[in-house]
Amino acid sequence: MLISVIIPCYNIERYVERCVRSVLAQDCSQELEILLVDDGSTDGTPDVCDRLAGDDPRIRAFHQKNGGPGTARNTGIDNARGELLAFADGDDAMYPQMLSSLAGALISTGADIAVCPFRTVPVETAQGAGEPGLGMTGSSAEESTSEGAEDIRLLSREEALHFLVVEDEEENAPVIQNAAWNKVYRRQVFEGIRYPAGRYEDILTMARILASVKSVCYVDRRLYAYTGNRGTSIMNGSELESILTEQIPAYRARNAFFEEIGHRELIPMGDYLIGKKLLILYTQGHSRRETRKAADALGRAIREWFRPRFDEIYHCSIADKHHALRMRLFLIHPVLYRAFTALNEGIVLPLRLKLRGRRTTEEAA
Repeated sequence: MLISVIIPCYNIERYVERCVRSVLAQDCSQELEILLVDDGSTDGTPDVCDRLAGDDPRIRAFHQKNGGPGTARNTGIDNARGELLAFADGDDAMYPQMLSSLAGALISTGADIAVCPFRTVPVETAQGAGEPGLGMTGSSAEESTSEGAEDIRLLSREEALHFLVVEDEEENAPVIQNAAWNKVYRRQVFEGIRYPAGRYEDILTMARILASVKSVCYVDRRLYAYTGNRGTSIMNGSELESILTEQIPAYRARNAFFEEIGHRELIPMGDYLIGKKLLILYTQGHSRRETRKAADALGRAIREWFRPRFDEIYHCSIADKHHALRMRLFLIHPVLYRAFTALNEGIVLPLRLKLRGRRTTEEAA
């Protein structure tokens, strides 16, 4: 059974070879092909892709005008020959057991998609070299839940959608994620489904994918290495504007989709988690003069979204009263929210930590 691994590449000349080598180092018995899709890179990425394709017949390189990771994935899907599909971002890596574990679980359970959690590694590690983690220390095999045995959980369509939305707010919840890259798919999953252009392309698409399948198997083992702190800081105006013009509309489109398929119960939980993230981004953006204007625009969008539906959102099953208080203060006025946050983080939390440390010292004595 052939597995096609699709890797979108945009200005990642320092990382892409590491990613490709991690795929080639997989311990799976299935045949592999790698599709490198250069998405209009302006650095040396196209040359690296061509060189890698020339070095190994299992690798093919494609070049296209810049359209975002979604259009690059679509090019890969359209040209893939495999019965199973997997994705990786070109600055990430797979641990050696990833494809064998996920493909094996997919085949043994009859599920349509296999999913695993991931490990975040620093960008400095991603620039390293070596085998098989290519600069990473440790082995994901050590992180199995039971002495190296696979802990596989079969999820229904409804369960998969629920865990996609609630993320890690529920104890022992499977890590589904919007991302394409921590999964192996049967090819037919993408019949009639493609990624849209632009950023945040996976928010609606993953919901559509999960809603189209019968079951998903979850392998509780961190088998994918996600590169954190990639150099794109949220602390600039363009990133905040992108959240306003692309991310928020993507989540609204997902809400409309949930309504359409009869899963309106997912919307308040999703909005609650989005609200938590947006308040953090607002706070970060407002803390710097150069991003304050963009943060104020984001703040207006937050108030427009959450004010009419506060009670519905903050009475959902995963809502926390402390986050509800923060949002309520923000909706009254952002100045009140910022004052509360400054007081809490500048005085209350340090005092609690100090008292906790003193109590621990006394107990130890």
